[in-house]
Amino acid sequence: MNGVSGDVNIAAMWKNHFEYLYNSVHDTVNMNRVHQRLELATDGVTHKLVLTDIHHALGNQIKGKAAGRDGIDMEAYIYGGQRLRIHVCLLFNACICHGYLPHALMDCVILPLIKNKGGNLC
Repeated sequence: MNGVSGDVNIAAMWKNHFEYLYNSVHDTVNMNRVHQRLELATDGVTHKLVLTDIHHALGNQIKGKAAGRDGIDMEAYIYGGQRLRIHVCLLFNACICHGYLPHALMDCVILPLIKNKGGNLC
């Protein structure tokens, strides 16, 4: 993405991008408060995601695959850091809470790949 490659460089790119997205003041008290609210908030939703769900899901992703339709490689999410995971968690919980997925999240291309596991060539 943006000509950036390598684990460290991708992480640095996303860190710089989100570093001052909402606040240029480092406030660990409010940051911890947001983390706690994400973990405890239910808002009447029986199914919700917490940060550990996002962390676990990203930890199970495969690196080196082709970028999606948006041009963002999976490594951008994997190395995007805690702030990105908070935003992803908030987004997914909003989608669950409101029962709505934006069209951009539904836009995909599915390519069926036939694999010859039997070893016979047709």
